[in-house]
Amino acid sequence: MKKKRLFPLFLVGVMSLQMMPSAYAATKTYSDVSQKDWFYDSVSYMTEHGLMAGIGSGEFSPESSMTRGMLSTVMYRHDGSPAYSAGKTFSDIQSDTWCRDAVLWAASQEIVAGYEDGTFRASAN
Repeated sequence: MKKKRLFPLFLVGVMSLQMMPSAYAATKTYSDVSQKDWFYDSVSYMTEHGLMAGIGSGEFSPESSMTRGMLSTVMYRHDGSPAYSAGKTFSDIQSDTWCRDAVLWAASQEIVAGYEDGTFRASAN
């Protein structure tokens, strides 16, 4: 099965986490996530399994849209943060860009693509 076809399955799996019983106690607390929130178990699972770590300053920002950089990072971590051969580069992804490895890995796997102007736009939704 091609990796491109794994993406929809991955998203279905992540979204279905909300239906799981509270099997995952949050190992990290966020000021904007409460045990009463419908997404608490999903946030706990993603944090506990190292797929997401929030946006910093003790916040997860559950009401925000996921950016292209965030999605690339979750997929990269889900695949074990593997080594890759960077073929495709983007003019706006520099060596110090927080999601650089994830974006270049996802591009090498043909999971993501950039824009016609050669940018990736990691902060875009």
